[in-house]
Amino acid sequence: MAPRKKTEVSQDNKVNIAKLGRSYYDIVDVYNQKIISSFIENSEKLRTGQLNNEEFKRLFVENVTKESEMFKSWGWDVLSKNING
Repeated sequence: MAPRKKTEVSQDNKVNIAKLGRSYYDIVDVYNQKIISSFIENSEKLRTGQLNNEEFKRLFVENVTKESEMFKSWGWDVLSKNING
């Protein structure tokens, strides 16, 4: 039986962990800022009477859900680009 050859990983296939980590941090930061901005905007509407408590809660949940879905899709695209080159 012939000896097995070790699989070599070329330099081109290595992932830059620092760059990937920074991209992840940036993605989470954007998500965080969008949630905070939405909360502040809707809090101001609640304070001025443009929204009642139930509307505020509903909008907050809708915004978090929407932003979370966008975060997952956009975040994966960004990370994939860093992994693939």
